[in-house]
Parts: sequence; C-alpha cells; structure tokens
Amino acid sequence: MAVFRVEKNKNYTIMSNYHLRDRNLSLKARGLLSMILSLPEDWDYTLPGLVMMTRDGLAAVRAALHELEDNGYLVRQRERNTQGRLGGMIYTIYEYPQVNDDPASEKPTYENRTLDNRTYDNPTYDNQIQQNTDIQSIDKQNKEEQMKTDLLTDNARTREDVLRELIFMIENLIGRPLSGIEKRMCSAWISNDVNPEMVELAVKDNMFRQDLFDLKYVRATLAEWNDKGITTPLQARNHILDSHVENISRYASGISRQRNNNDLAEKILMNNAHADLKGARDYAIKLYRSRRFDALLGFIGATYHKDIVDYLPEEIQLFIRENSKV
Repeated sequence: MAVFRVEKNKNYTIMSNYHLRDRNLSLKARGLLSMILSLPEDWDYTLPGLVMMTRDGLAAVRAALHELEDNGYLVRQRERNTQGRLGGMIYTIYEYPQVNDDPASEKPTYENRTLDNRTYDNPTYDNQIQQNTDIQSIDKQNKEEQMKTDLLTDNARTREDVLRELIFMIENLIGRPLSGIEKRMCSAWISNDVNPEMVELAVKDNMFRQDLFDLKYVRATLAEWNDKGITTPLQARNHILDSHVENISRYASGISRQRNNNDLAEKILMNNAHADLKGARDYAIKLYRSRRFDALLGFIGATYHKDIVDYLPEEIQLFIRENSKV
C-alpha cells in the first residue's frame, strides 16, 4: 500500500503560508496540503486515510495530489527490493515546492537504472529514440509472426467452432439463450470476419437495456463504430469510455441546473468510476508525452484502475510491458 511521508520544517508553531499564496495551486490543492501539514507526524498518510477525512471522495483527493505533484509539493519514489524489482510507492510531501535547478534532470534518466536485471547505461535521447524504434520494429515482427501462427490456428478451426464460441460468450453475458434471429446475426458477423472481441464490447455497451436487450442494438453499435472508423478493440474501449463520461457530464449539468447548484455537477463527476478512469487514462498519457517515465510507471503501479493499460495507446502499453510487472 502506498504510504505518505511528510518532510516538515522543524520549529514551526504555525503552518507556513507559502502554499496558500501559490497561484499555481487550486483551492482544492491548497486545502488538501494544509490539512496534511496540520496532522500529527504519526498520522495514517495512506490515500484511504486522507479520503476518510474528506467528503470529496477518492477521485477528488487523487486529483489534488496530482496537482501537488505537478507543482513540486509531492514527490513520488518507488521502492525497490534487493533484486532491483519495483516495490511499493512512497509519497513525500513538502511545505515548499521542490525545484530542481538542472533542466536536464527533468528529463527521464536511465543512468544505472536496473529493471529485471536490465541496465541502461546513460543513453542519449537520440539513442533512446533509436532503442524505442528498434523495440517497436522487433515487436512488429513478433506480431507478424504471431498473426501467421494465429492464421494457421484459425484455419484449423471451422467457422462453426468460432460461431459456437461467440454464441456461448454472448449467452453467458446476457444470461439467456439467443433467439434464432440473433444466432443468424452472429453467423453473419463470423462470415464477415468481425472481430469477436468487438462484438463482446458492443454487447457489454448495451447491457444497460437489461430485459429489453436484443442483438439488433449490438448490430447498430457495430455499424456506428464502423462509420466512425473504430475498427480495433482499443479504439472501441476508449470510445465507450469517452461516451459514458460525456453522457454523465450532460446528466450532471442538467441536475446542477435544476437544483441551481453549480458545484453539484463536479461532485457527480468526481464520484463516477468512468470519469475517474478517463482522468487516470489522460493523466497517464500526459506523463508519457512529457517523458516523465518514472512518474508514469509509479502511477500505473499505484492506481486502483487495474485495467487502465487496456485504454492506453499501443506505444505506451509496450513501454509499460517492457519496464514494469504490470
């Protein structure tokens, strides 16, 4: 479990007001930091411990912690065991932002860094880019070989086998036998080489219909995705996530207007699992794009969204697989 550790300046009888005047911090982040600094040093600084002291929920506390980290008040460090493997996460919180005067240090460095007994000896960014290109090239070759193997395997299986597996999967999801018309839809998808995983995602996206569920809705969803150029499970998963968050956002805004409470919409979103996952996905992508690789690995290891990697671009998935045990 992640543990928060506070480095407070000694001999303070009152709280430093530096962070209270930091215009880079939102009121939410200032309040959370103030609360942490006001607590005894032996307090439980775990994330659940902080959440228990607020009414904003896990997503709000995590967002404020991300903001504090972005502004230097929070520093994450990943523990390593004697074999060099990644361990738990340590969060160190400071009264003043930790600013590194060396611009080069903001870039990720792999000097003397060991992951799974692999050592990266001071590569330049040009070399790092070349290494990434080589890795992607090797990965592409492996995928091509895997595709050939999969093709041989699929050829050995009849379309009837694939159809039976698809029908079995759908019936397990919806909890009832498919009708004759629905089975013919499944047969058409197999004949047209529709990815069964795409069908599964479309079924799950329509499960809210409950007793009114029918594969005609799944067919409409697949057609809509095709029109929008959504052809892979990764694209479909992210489209579903973004659509759910957009819908809940509209709903939250409507409720907020009805009750004349501008803060209500934000509170609804903060307590929504889809919105929290989308925020975590976007934050992970931001860390990768800004080359904060250590922070990315730490975040992936600490987030409770264990399926977050399934929503990340393939290049980021590859990086995470190569550099962590996720």
